[in-house]
Amino acid sequence: MKNKINSHFKIVVTICTACATMVFLKFALAQSETQKSIYREETKISEEIDNYEAMEEKYKLEIEKKQKIINTAQSKMKKLRTDIFETVQEIHIIKQNVRELFNSKKNTYEGLTTLSAINSKIIPEVLISPVGYQKEGTIVTENGIKKNVVRPWGQVAINRFGGLISVDSVGDNFKHKYFRITYSGLPNYICEALILSRWEDSYIGSAWVGVNGHYFSWEEEFQENSLPINQQKAKEICRGGGYFQIGFE
Repeated sequence: MKNKINSHFKIVVTICTACATMVFLKFALAQSETQKSIYREETKISEEIDNYEAMEEKYKLEIEKKQKIINTAQSKMKKLRTDIFETVQEIHIIKQNVRELFNSKKNTYEGLTTLSAINSKIIPEVLISPVGYQKEGTIVTENGIKKNVVRPWGQVAINRFGGLISVDSVGDNFKHKYFRITYSGLPNYICEALILSRWEDSYIGSAWVGVNGHYFSWEEEFQENSLPINQQKAKEICRGGGYFQIGFE
């Protein structure tokens, strides 16, 4: 009887052990699946972080690139505004200097030429450039070094774009009652800005403006070429740049 009980007990223990083992294995398997799931999630999150960082770096580079483009455009726009403003100011100054010099003369600008405008300081000195230099001899400096003595010969007025500035009276049928200021060698954007500027106000008082052989005025006899003109017209006549001329009474 005792042996029979022991046998039954062993069977029960074996069954319990087997059950416990199965439970443990199921738990271990569940743990393993959980760990695998956690690992997959961690891997997925890690990949998403890597992708996010890569996208962030890409967007950062794109933003920097666009910012450089914006900065370049702003710099060009600033230079453009400065060029236009300074050129208009130069014309104002030259015009005013001519009128002051010829104020005592009755309705005539006879004798006004670019050379006389340079010599009379009608054109600002900063715009004057020598045509060349002529050697007049040599001197010896305190250090015993021989140095050539040169003087400029001939002078011209140069605008900020490298073209010539000319100032002269208008003879022939106009009988020197008008004078004109001409800026040559202009880029197209300056040419457009100048032809579109409001030159007719009382402060400036211009009689006409001309661009590349096209002349415009506020006078009634210039009906076909009256001012102001539209931007499309300005683009057409300023294509490729050229010269701008403005006449004053």
